[in-house]
Amino acid sequence: MREGDKGITLVALIVTIIILLILISVSLGAITQKNFINKAQNAVDKASQQENDRAEKEDEAIQTWNYLPGNIIKSPTSYK
Repeated sequence: MREGDKGITLVALIVTIIILLILISVSLGAITQKNFINKAQNAVDKASQQENDRAEKEDEAIQTWNYLPGNIIKSPTSYK
């Protein structure tokens, strides 16, 4: 090899590719083994269900407020 030659050698390229393949396999193994995707989907479903429950309770509270005796303040839903 000449003194002024610069660049990557074939051995360094192969070592770099092997290290990248190992990192990819470890990452994919961690994702599939621990079910990150399933846990994330379950969290989304749970949050959605909690939001629906909160909205139902809020609607019930508004309906109860509307039927209280002596209630002179109308809820915003009754204005049109």
